[in-house]
Amino acid sequence: MQIMKRNVKINGIWKSFTGWNILLFCGIFVAANTKNASFPELASPANQVGLPAPGKEVIHPRGLMNAAGQRAIWLKVSDMGYLNKVKKLEEKLLKQHHLQDEKLSVKNAYAIGELLESFAFLYAITQNKNYAEKVTALLEQTITDSTVFHQPILKGLTRAQLVKAAAVSYDLCYHDLPVERRAVFSKQILLAALSMESVMGVEANYAQESNWMGVRYGTVLFAALVCDEPIASGFKNSLADALVWDARERLRDHIQQNINPDGWTAESMGYHFYNWSFIAPALIALENSTHLRGKAINQLAPHAIQSARAAATACISMSAAKGKGIKADLADDNLGVDANFFWYALRLYPEAQLPFIKWTALYLESIHDIKSLFLKLAFDDASVLPQNPTNAAWLNFVDPTQGVTVFRNRFKDSNDIVATFTVTAKRVRAHQSGDNLSFRILGLNNIWAIGAGRTGLKAGQTNLFPEEQIPLNKNYESGKTGLLISYKFEPNGSGTAIGSGSCMGVESHQRIFKVDYDTITDAQAVFIVTDSSENGKTWRLNTPAFNQVLKQPDGFLINAPDGSSMKAIVIGKTNAQLKVNISDVPYDGVTKENTTGIYFKGHYYKYSKAIDICCDKNITVVLTLTKKGQPHPAVSQHSNQSVLIGRKQIFLSN
Repeated sequence: MQIMKRNVKINGIWKSFTGWNILLFCGIFVAANTKNASFPELASPANQVGLPAPGKEVIHPRGLMNAAGQRAIWLKVSDMGYLNKVKKLEEKLLKQHHLQDEKLSVKNAYAIGELLESFAFLYAITQNKNYAEKVTALLEQTITDSTVFHQPILKGLTRAQLVKAAAVSYDLCYHDLPVERRAVFSKQILLAALSMESVMGVEANYAQESNWMGVRYGTVLFAALVCDEPIASGFKNSLADALVWDARERLRDHIQQNINPDGWTAESMGYHFYNWSFIAPALIALENSTHLRGKAINQLAPHAIQSARAAATACISMSAAKGKGIKADLADDNLGVDANFFWYALRLYPEAQLPFIKWTALYLESIHDIKSLFLKLAFDDASVLPQNPTNAAWLNFVDPTQGVTVFRNRFKDSNDIVATFTVTAKRVRAHQSGDNLSFRILGLNNIWAIGAGRTGLKAGQTNLFPEEQIPLNKNYESGKTGLLISYKFEPNGSGTAIGSGSCMGVESHQRIFKVDYDTITDAQAVFIVTDSSENGKTWRLNTPAFNQVLKQPDGFLINAPDGSSMKAIVIGKTNAQLKVNISDVPYDGVTKENTTGIYFKGHYYKYSKAIDICCDKNITVVLTLTKKGQPHPAVSQHSNQSVLIGRKQIFLSN
């Protein structure tokens, strides 16, 4: 291919550039200089986005809520006894007030963005003008900042969080912001969004399916919808209109690639929660601006219609680092959940799902900060009566495209049990890891079987390996996918999934994963893992370091801190043949950024315990889960095709 060269005059000096250099230079130059762009006097966006024409009244709020929603919040706060809760969260927030006096930097940008948004939420809840004054002070610092807010080279995810926070604050606090500063705030927020539309900075993943693009276009769309952008003389449309049009369409493309048709996110569910903390506000603002309540999901995100169900089935209401909620750490994900997703979903999702979404939101509810309180006040509709998701057959979930199956015993409390199995049938140009034919087990208020965390190193995966000694520094085989051969669900959440395909170098690997919640097994749950292969040598299960692991003559025993336990029995081997090894594996591998380890009851754990069973190509392991004080059921091989567990015969092959 012939590369184009051009001469360009910069500051009076002619320089030679390739075509690629010119494109990169122009994108950065335009993005970096939008801060100083000049526009006419302030006016509202054009009618195209459903807002008043120039010269008419500027309407706020119109992003996360409209005026009617604002009034509804005030009524809830006065009528439902929220005042004490508001006061406690207010006191907690004001302890961070010192951030307002710190100079904005890359290090504190996220925290300052959260503080800015929180002050805006407090203003929306209380209408206390003191909070509008705090927002004003933070906005003044933010819009003049060139290290983060107007810095196109910075990592775009950090910048997006700050831009979104500024847009939310401008919209919610508009009526008590200084009149003479409104136009300046609006203009600078919009110009920062325009810059983000051009470039997402260092480390950006521009693949359509990456959450980077959801964060990017969600932020741009929201800012363009709430900013009051002038229309230049002689032009019919405003810059805001152009950004809305572009970001809306690009956001639609992203969602279609990022979420599979049945609702599971190709990057894993944790990234879905993060991504939708930017996408959901944009969709809500779009509905508020176009009077299309309830239609944004259908129009822009039809693939997401089953995502709330997928997330609800996968999550357990256990104590977490921020509030409540844990789920399987598939791909290179962590165990965390952002329960705020379900409040957003209650505002956006189809009417038929709302009773079950509301039940899940309340199940995971932990009003631990001002944002979670605001979202509950804004989107908790009293006319929607919560219903247990069991009534909607949400105990199981499958996404054939991704090859994910979820088996849940009930929706009740932190003792619920959830098992997740994935074959990773699809890989994307975004977050992924070595979890082909891997499983996760959560339940009885504990974490039992996990993955590797935010890493591509394979030692932390729960899987079958071709090595006798699994190296700590070796990655999984990138690009390898699996196949979901079949699956079957039972009404009580039990079922079977069969998959094939290894990313560990195991030849002809097939795994049958069976889950049984039947009480006649005399256990809380039974999991049977049957592996066949040509060269499998080590069967590994990773469990968090806070669990106690004991070798047993016929397998091993995992004791949880609260006394519940999981027992593993290997079928078809004599005790003399059985060899079990236990070692430590760093959770998250060697990754440093955005890693905290495994959170559990107020502590973070940096390691998992790898439990290895030596095998020769094939192996069957029965796992029984019991609560504190409950004995494990007897397990025996009933025939070549079945095992007897407690009082139940279970066939291995279907």
